[in-house]
Amino acid sequence: MLCKKCRQECPPGASYCPWCGKPQFVVPRKHRKRARNTGTISDLGPGRRNRYMAQSPPIPNPETGERERLFLGTYPTYQEAAAQLEPYKLERLTERYNYTLQKVYEIVTAARPYQKLSKSQRDGYAAAWKWMKDLHGQKARALRTADYQDVLDDIIDAGRSVSFASKARGLMVKLCAYMNANDIIPKNYAELTVIESDEEAKDREIFTDEQIGLFFAHKADREAKFILCLIFMGLRPNELAKIKRDQQVHLSEGYLTNGSKTKAGRERKMPIVQIIMPIFKEIWLATQPGDYLFRSPDGRQLDTHNWRTREFYPYLAALGIQPDPNERDAAGERLHPDKPKYTPYTCRHTFASLSDRSHVKKEVLQLAIGHKLGSGITDDVYIHKQTGEIVDEFGKLNAYAQEKWG
Repeated sequence: MLCKKCRQECPPGASYCPWCGKPQFVVPRKHRKRARNTGTISDLGPGRRNRYMAQSPPIPNPETGERERLFLGTYPTYQEAAAQLEPYKLERLTERYNYTLQKVYEIVTAARPYQKLSKSQRDGYAAAWKWMKDLHGQKARALRTADYQDVLDDIIDAGRSVSFASKARGLMVKLCAYMNANDIIPKNYAELTVIESDEEAKDREIFTDEQIGLFFAHKADREAKFILCLIFMGLRPNELAKIKRDQQVHLSEGYLTNGSKTKAGRERKMPIVQIIMPIFKEIWLATQPGDYLFRSPDGRQLDTHNWRTREFYPYLAALGIQPDPNERDAAGERLHPDKPKYTPYTCRHTFASLSDRSHVKKEVLQLAIGHKLGSGITDDVYIHKQTGEIVDEFGKLNAYAQEKWG
């Protein structure tokens, strides 16, 4: 066989000429070259589950003035990758592409269908919008299901009703519906969010004995201190953030008064289980009279959303308990998009389960958690049976804890 270029003799079946390097066979292109400014699809090679990588065409960034490509993900077939580029064709790009969520909210709320809603509905959406403050200034196109889910989890963790969380989700769906209809996002990401009702909360995971032991082993860490206080006091995260040094804490008696969700919660006495008393007292002594005990690193009242995303989740990841659900890659995509197994509310469920295992009286546990006497919620939701009055009664929990981790 002679080379097509230099006419030297080549080995039979050679792909390249050993003399001049000229390819001897034309490899047919599997897919036609994409039109200019319609995005790119890169073949990452055989053997990959998601072989094709999609990137948008260069888009002007109004903040930097530079043109940037947006990473859209990797997909098993060329056709799936191409489908992601449809909203990014040059002729369909408008100023809407760079809308912030605040801008989308202003457009949706000014539209006629929204204005036809009752005043109570509009007021409910306005209240829900305030819970989305961390998303207001973000590019609407960059927000995904997990971002909206974080807001709903904040609402539930703060003790707000499922009804209010549903109102917030309804607003998110409306905003995403507008963005989807105007090619800002490829689908309605808010529709994929879930609200954890009491029935769904039955299946919430609790921390294992080994994981609690890990927190005690690192009890010098700020994050471990906060987690242990939640586990052995049974408070909601927002209740922990509202404790003040002198108004609610009764160290000599070994309890505090706190709670805000229900009348039973507001009037309850919450024991400070003795195994964490040294930790609690250390925090108490480091606080000025009248100040909040559990504060942000800069000394302000603890923001439970910031604590969860910036401290709680990263700390669990550092201990190897679960990946950080907010960790992102260079393109801004979440590396772990699934709902996390453990959340701050896991601590409250763990408290109820440990109390049940140490045989704390049911009615005392209900008072401590802040449920009405005889409430089925404690049985059905907060107590997790594992295979394998007030202050005195919780001495049982302390004895159990001392035996396990003391």
